[in-house]
Amino acid sequence: EIAGAIRWAHDHGGHAALLTLTVRHTGSDSLEDVWSAVSTGWREITGGYGWVGRKARHQKTAGKEYVYPAEPGDRHQFAIAGTIRNTEVTWGDPTSGGSGWHVHLHVLVVFAEDPAMAINSHALAEICSGPQPPQFQRTCALAALGIRIYERWAKGVTKAGMSTSWQGFDLREITDEGASFIGNYLTKQTYDVAAKLGAEVGGGINTKDSRSVTNVTPFGLLDELVQSGTKFWWQRPKENELFWEEHVLYVVDTQTGEYHEYPTPRLWKIWLEYEEVSAGRRQIVWSQHRKKNTTDLDDFWAGCLTARGHVRTDEEIVDENYHGSIIGEISMNDWGRISPDLAADILDSIDNGLSTAELSETMGIQIRPV
Repeated sequence: EIAGAIRWAHDHGGHAALLTLTVRHTGSDSLEDVWSAVSTGWREITGGYGWVGRKARHQKTAGKEYVYPAEPGDRHQFAIAGTIRNTEVTWGDPTSGGSGWHVHLHVLVVFAEDPAMAINSHALAEICSGPQPPQFQRTCALAALGIRIYERWAKGVTKAGMSTSWQGFDLREITDEGASFIGNYLTKQTYDVAAKLGAEVGGGINTKDSRSVTNVTPFGLLDELVQSGTKFWWQRPKENELFWEEHVLYVVDTQTGEYHEYPTPRLWKIWLEYEEVSAGRRQIVWSQHRKKNTTDLDDFWAGCLTARGHVRTDEEIVDENYHGSIIGEISMNDWGRISPDLAADILDSIDNGLSTAELSETMGIQIRPV
C-alpha cells in the first residue's frame, strides 16, 4: 500500500522524504513513558499552527486594535500533502548491553510538488535560491523544514519528561538513488525503491534480527520465547478461571476452589508489558483526507490514498473463507505437548498427502480421523 502511494506521488510530480524521530532512553525507562514521550512529541509537530498555519486575525488589547497577517504552516509552505507514520518498537536486554525499550517513528512525508519551491518564501531564500542545482535547493528546503520539525519535536518530548538530540533525528529525500539507503535495512534486493521504502516504514518485524534479545521487536521476542520452549501459557478447561495480579497468574479450579500460582518469567514480563502498553495504539497511521473545503494538497493526498488500493476491514479479514476441511482431531493432552514447529510439520505433512494413521505414527501423537 505504501509503495503504491509513493509511486503515484512520483508519477504526478510529487516528492517524498523519510523522517526518523527518536528519544533518549535508558534500560530503566518503562515502555509507557517512552511511548508517551514519542506520542507527545509528534502531537507537538503536527497539532499546532506551526504545522497548519494561522488565518489573518484582529485583536483588541487595552483599547488598541492589532492586525496579525496570515501565517502559513509547514504543511502549506512546503506543499506537504500527507504523512504515513509508523511507530516501531524494539527492546534491548540491559543485561546484555541493551538499552531497554526503544520507540521511534519512521514518517514518510509526501510532497505534492518539489519542496524546493518553499525556499522562495523562507528565510533561506537568499542562500538557496539563484543559479543552484535543483537538488541543492531541495536540500536547503528540507534543512529548513527539518529545523522547524525538530524544534517542536524536542519541545514535545521535553514536555513529556524525556529528552532527545540531533543524533536521533534524520530527514532525507527519497529518490531513485535512495535504493542503497533503504536497502541497508532489508535483506531482499529485488524490491524497487517504492517497495523498499514501504517495507521500512511499515515493517520493523522484517528489518530487525529476532534471534538476539539485544535488539529485538516484541513479536521477535515472542517468537524467540516460543521457539526456545520457555512456555508461559496453560491449557484452560472450562472449569478453570484465570486471574492476573502483580505479574502472577492464578489458575483457579472453579469446582474445587483450588488454585495454583505461576510467577511470570522475566522475558515474558517484557512481552506482557508490550501487550498492555500497545493496546489501543495504532502502529501505522495515514493522514486522513478531508472531504470538505479541500485544497490542492488535499486532492493530491486523495490520489495517494486511492493508489494504495482497497484496505480490508478487520471484519473482512476474519470472514475470509479459506475453504479448509477437518480431517482429524487431536486431544487436548496431545496438543499440549506439540511445539509450534511440530504443528507446522503436521500441516505440511497433510499438504503432502499423509493420512491420519501415518501422521499419528510419524509424529508420535494420536490423530483421530473425522
